Formats: sequence, C-alpha cells, structure tokens
Amino acid sequence: MSRSAGEQDVLDLTGTWHGIYSYPGDEGPPTPFLAIILDRAGSITGTIVEPDQFYGQGTLDAAIAGVRAGTSVDFIKTYNDSLSGYDNPVDYVGRLSDDGQTVSGIWSLLDRDGSFEMERETEIEEPVAAEEEEEIPQDRR
Repeated sequence: MSRSAGEQDVLDLTGTWHGIYSYPGDEGPPTPFLAIILDRAGSITGTIVEPDQFYGQGTLDAAIAGVRAGTSVDFIKTYNDSLSGYDNPVDYVGRLSDDGQTVSGIWSLLDRDGSFEMERETEIEEPVAAEEEEEIPQDRR
C-alpha cells in the first residue's frame, strides 16, 4: 500500500515527544522530558531537555542517536554538559504503539534501570473561519 505525498508513516518518530522516566523503588523522582526527534528511514537523532532532579543545576540537555526497526526503538542519550554525575550515556529500549503515538520501555545506566514512556505531541488545528474578523468598510473606521 502506498501513501500520499503528505501522509506521514505512523512508525516515523519525527516530531516532538513529551515523556517521563522513572527510577526503580525510591531511587529518584519521576522526571519529565521533552524530546525532539528526527527519524530518517529508521536512523534516529535528536535532543532531550529535562530538569536536573538531583543536583539542581536547572535543565539538562542531551543528544540522542539510535535506531527504529518497525515498532522497536533503541537509542542512547548522552548529556551535552560534562556535569558531575551525568558522564555516562543512558540506553533506552522501547516499543512504539501501533498507532505511532506512544513509546514505552526501559532505560539502563550502568547497574541501574527504570521505565520510560513518551507521547507524541499532536498539532492543534486553529479554527480559521470562526475567528476571522469581519472586514470593516473604510467609511466606518
């Protein structure tokens, strides 16, 4: 089955994703993140921004690189700053839902792991005709 030129493959991860990752037990607070992903035929790259939950250094930026094969997703997150405690890359392995709207799985870092889930940001369509102002004739201005 072929797609029309404007139709995006639901398996393509390209876009903005809102997520959260969690630690096992009470090792740390659930951490929200924002991911911007570019998927080129299964080769994925992008960035992640998240709050620094442990050291209070504001926000953390990371680069991601990995692969998507069908609904299987595997990428490495590498923090851009060489901040103490954030030197090691984090491996994320997950599965994309059939509708292409969520990815859930596990992350691992050295001898620790936890879960993550991220949801695709959907575009909000702007009402066009309903909010357009009526043009006022020149003589009434």
